[in-house]
Amino acid sequence: PTLSQTSQRWLSLITTAQENYQEQVRNDAEIPQAYIAGNALSPEDAKERFKGRQDIFQAIETFSLQESPPVFLLYGGRRTGKTSSLKYLPKKVDSSLVPLLVDLQGTVLSERMASFAKTFAIQIQTFARENYRLSIPSPPSENLENDPFPTLLNWFTEIESIAPHKRFLLCLDEFERLSEIINATNNRTPLNFLRSVMQHHKRWILLFSGSHTVDELEPYWSDTLINAQSLRMTYLQKKEAQDLIRHPVSTFPDIYTDEAVERLLYWTNCQPYLVQLFGTVLVDEFNQRTEPLKQRATVQDIEDLVPKVLERGKAYFNELWRNTLNPKQQEILAQFILENNLNGIPKFQIKRLIDKEVLLKNNEHYQFQVPLTEIYCRQQVE
Repeated sequence: PTLSQTSQRWLSLITTAQENYQEQVRNDAEIPQAYIAGNALSPEDAKERFKGRQDIFQAIETFSLQESPPVFLLYGGRRTGKTSSLKYLPKKVDSSLVPLLVDLQGTVLSERMASFAKTFAIQIQTFARENYRLSIPSPPSENLENDPFPTLLNWFTEIESIAPHKRFLLCLDEFERLSEIINATNNRTPLNFLRSVMQHHKRWILLFSGSHTVDELEPYWSDTLINAQSLRMTYLQKKEAQDLIRHPVSTFPDIYTDEAVERLLYWTNCQPYLVQLFGTVLVDEFNQRTEPLKQRATVQDIEDLVPKVLERGKAYFNELWRNTLNPKQQEILAQFILENNLNGIPKFQIKRLIDKEVLLKNNEHYQFQVPLTEIYCRQQVE
C-alpha cells in the first residue's frame, strides 16, 4: 500500500478508537448528584437549585418599601425552605432594601447577654460583608460586655450612617430560640431590645422566621408580634416542583418519564425537602446501574424507592412525629389511622393538624397531605 493509504488506515483506526472510547465514557458516566437534601440552600453553593417563592419575596419587598412597614412573621413547617429563602433575599428584593440574616440558634449557645449580643453583631457583619461587600465596624467590645443592648442600639445608628439611603431588613431565623435564653435567665431584655428597634429605628424592619404561629408561643411574645404581617411558607407550586425534579441545574440530563415525575409529585406533594431527598436517592440508585445515563425513571422505579426515601429521611419524619406533633395530636392521628375517622375530635384540634400541614380536608373527607408522611405515621401507630 502507498504511504497515503497507510495514513488513511491509521487515521480510520484512531477515529474508531476515539469513538469507542467516548461511547464507553458515556456508558460509564454517572448522573451528576445535583439535588441537595437537608442543608439550607445558599446562593454561593446552590445557585439555580433554589426554586419558586417569588410570592414571598414580592410581599416582603412591597411591604418593606411602604412608609410604615410592618413587622414580618415568616412561618412554616420544618424544611419548607424558610432559611434558604432568607439567604436568597439579597438577590430577590430591591437594592434599596438590605436584608441582614441572624441565625438565633447560633446566638443562644451562652446564657450571658453579652455573649448573645456579640454573636448577634458578628453575624450581621458577616452577612453584610459576604452579600454586599459592606464593611461594618464592630461595636466597642468593652461597651458590649458591660451594657450589650444599648450598645447594639447605638451601633444600629452607626450602620444607618454607613448606608444613608438604605432600609435594613433584620431577619431573625429560628426566632423561637430566643425563648431559651429568656426562660433560662428570667430576663426579657432581648425582646425589649427588639421592640426598641421597632419603635425608634425607623429604617430597620424586623422579620421573625420560625415554625410557630403567635398562638403557639409563650404569652410574652404577643407584645412583639401582635401586629405582625404573617407570611406562610408552604409547599412548592406544582410547576416549581416539576422544574426542581427535571432541572435541579440547567445541565441536568433528562432521566424521568412524565409519569415518573407525576408519581414523585404524588408521594411528596411538592414538599421541597422531600422532592430533593427523592431526587437524591434516585440518582444514587441509578448510578449503581450499568449505563445510568441511558435509563429513564419509571413509575415502578419511584415506587421501589419509597422505603429508601423513608429510611434516608428518618430524621425529618422523627422530628415531625416527636416534636412538631404533641402527644394529643399523635393520639388523634392514631385514631384516624386505626379507625379511619375523626369522630369526637374537636374541630380546633383538627384545624391545628391542618395548619401543621399534616392533614387536609378533601370535600367532606380528611386525608394526609403528604403520602410519605402517612406511611411513616402508620408505621409509628401500627
